[in-house]
Amino acid sequence: MAPSFLEIPELPMEKIMNNLDFFAIQSVRKTCRDLRNFIDDKKPGIGMNYIEIDETSDDREVTLAIFPPFSMHSEDINIHLFYQNHENGCRILRAISDDGYEHKTVENLNFLDAVLHDFKIVLNSQKSVFEKVTVTSKTFFEKFEETMKSQKPYQSCAVLHSISKHLIF
Repeated sequence: MAPSFLEIPELPMEKIMNNLDFFAIQSVRKTCRDLRNFIDDKKPGIGMNYIEIDETSDDREVTLAIFPPFSMHSEDINIHLFYQNHENGCRILRAISDDGYEHKTVENLNFLDAVLHDFKIVLNSQKSVFEKVTVTSKTFFEKFEETMKSQKPYQSCAVLHSISKHLIF
């Protein structure tokens, strides 16, 4: 009988995980507690060096964009998620190509809470220092500030709240 995925030694498991993209890692993370703990401890996957959070002027949509280091910069690696206020919850869209999106609707979930949840996952899955985190949303920034007070600090060279053009850290 072949060994199960969980019986793979640590080093080969890390190598496997390091070849997965961010979404694949998050999918594997949801499968069982042991894999979730391994991923949370080792923080495998793509390095991210820049995060941008942008809210539309009508306060009904927030974009979460995650970019790899410029040496790896490729449109295929950039992650763009759009969170929209929807009838009874939140609609989340993921850009999958220049002209297409995957989407799902989550009932009874505020779209700002959804962005914040995914943002925290990104922060907690990062090993290296973020070059910059930019937030161009007053509403989201208030939630972001409140959450950061109760969370383990993350490493970033700069956090920019671009509505006020004021450098925070």
